[in-house]
Amino acid sequence: MIFERIAPEQHDTLDGVPEPSETPRLVGHDQAANMLASAYRSGKLPHALIFVGPVGIGKATLAFHL
Repeated sequence: MIFERIAPEQHDTLDGVPEPSETPRLVGHDQAANMLASAYRSGKLPHALIFVGPVGIGKATLAFHL
């Protein structure tokens, strides 16, 4: 596998959209957030999670809100 480091200017944020740490609300991911919260409460949260999807759908925001 080949990995490459992403330079700071190459991050996948969208112009005009706040960074995950600046977003107080998580919108549109209720089912995923509830499932992760339930796993956490029951002590069954995985040691690692991978969030995949198109740029701008809230992967980093969901991860930040964990």
